[in-house]
Order: sequence, then structure tokens, then C-alpha cells
Amino acid sequence: MKKADYIGIVGGILIASIVIALAKEIGLILGFVPAVLLVLGGYWLTKTIANRIISDKEEPIGPVIKEEEEEMSQDVKDALNNMALKTEELKRKLNKEPKENIWSKFKGKPNKKGLLKGKATFLMPLLVENSIGLASFITDYSKIQGKEKILVWESFAFFLHLVERISLEYLNPEDSEYFCKELIDLIAIDNIANYLKQGRDPTKIAKMKEDSKNYLTSRWLSTKAEYFEFSNLLPANPREGFADSLFWHFGSKITEILLGHPEDAVICFAVLICCTKSYISLQLHNLFREE
Repeated sequence: MKKADYIGIVGGILIASIVIALAKEIGLILGFVPAVLLVLGGYWLTKTIANRIISDKEEPIGPVIKEEEEEMSQDVKDALNNMALKTEELKRKLNKEPKENIWSKFKGKPNKKGLLKGKATFLMPLLVENSIGLASFITDYSKIQGKEKILVWESFAFFLHLVERISLEYLNPEDSEYFCKELIDLIAIDNIANYLKQGRDPTKIAKMKEDSKNYLTSRWLSTKAEYFEFSNLLPANPREGFADSLFWHFGSKITEILLGHPEDAVICFAVLICCTKSYISLQLHNLFREE
């Protein structure tokens, strides 16, 4: 029953009781049928008044709230659908063989340690470029300043994971670890070069290199188990959600650094797009293929 029905019942009984009491005072005795009619009449009258009062109070607010909720729901639905469509397009690009192999210079050569060191030397500047590019883009996109440096190092660790993940398809674990450590060493040296360009004290080079190397190694190792939990780079079924993918998970980590919480779909999706484009451009499978 609605609220007005309860008010009507109580009101009907009260009105009937009052009328019967007044009738007794003047010497009238009402029978059963008149008493029932009084209750029904009181119920109808009280319910009508209650409906009018409740309607007057709720009518201006009710439809407005409902429309806003429906509009927000539709906006979210449209945004998620758009994200799903774009992600499906990214998946097609991700699975498409690149027209030009940027690592053709290494084609047909076995992955011996000497060659792996050379591959790391060529890959390092591309990782640096993509890490700085991702951090700069997300900083500009989010309009949040002061976090770019930590975003760069977090991106280094993430791209190191991607390198390790793909390298393990072609190398044994020992050689894969060797390759990643070579990359870390080269990134640390590159970081020192940037410090020197800024006019920093050259006597602190050794310590700066060691600090950079230790920090990046720590971030790479600490996120290894976490990132390997995700078997999909992009969502398996974007229309059912994004949380099962590595790129979206990394986006939530970046969002947490920027906002203090991981729940911002717009930033997560921007990171997902950046990661996909970087992954496609790096052609890591071609880097490690021997044939």
C-alpha cells in the first residue's frame, strides 16, 4: 500500500469514531451499516487530501531527479560504448603485423648475449622516448602538474615489464633477465646524461647512476608479480569491461598517482591508448624473433 492509503485508513476510523461519539451525545444510535459507510467515507476523504499534499510536495522534485538520473546513465552508457568501439579498433591494430620491421638489422641472428646487449642499446632510447611521451601527454591531458617525474619512472618500469613479457616468448628466463638489466643500466646512464646537461655536479655521477639503477630495478621487480597477473594487454571483451587488461590496470595506477584514487575512466582510457600505440610502435616481437 502507498503512504496515502495508510493515512486514509487511520483518518477514516478517526472520523467515524468522532461522528459516532457525537451522535451518542445527542441520543442517536448508529447501526453497523452507517458506521461502515462513515469509515469508508472518512477513508476516501482523508486519502484524497493526503494524495494532494504528497503530490504537491513531491511533484516539482520527482521528475527533475528522474530526468537527471536517466541523462547521466545515458551519458555513461554512450561513453563506455565509445570506449569499447575504440578499444576493439586498437585490438585489431595490435594484432596486425607491421608493414615495416624496424628491427630488420637483427633478423636471422641468434639471441646470444653479445647481440642482446646491442639490441638493448637500440631499444633504450625508444623506451625513454615512449616513457617521457606518455608522462607528458597524461600530465597535459589531466592538467595536474608536479607529478611528471614519477610518471616517467613508473612508465619505465611498465615498459620494462612489457619487454620482459615478450622476451620470455623467445628467450630463456636467464637471458631475459640479462636483457632487462642491460636496459636498466642504459636508462640510468641516459638519466645521468640529462643531469649533466642541466649543469649538475659531475662529481656525483657515480652515485646518481647507482641511485637511478636501484630505483628502477626496485620498481621493475616490485610490479613484476602484479603485472604478470594480467594475461591480456587489452580487454578480452571491451563491451563487458576493461579491468581484465594490463593496459587498463596500468592506467589505474597512473590515475592513483595523479588523483589519489584509481577511479577515473577518462584518464585510464587515455593511458590505455598511449600504451597500445607504444606497444605497436616498439615491435617487440620483431626485436626478439630470430628467423
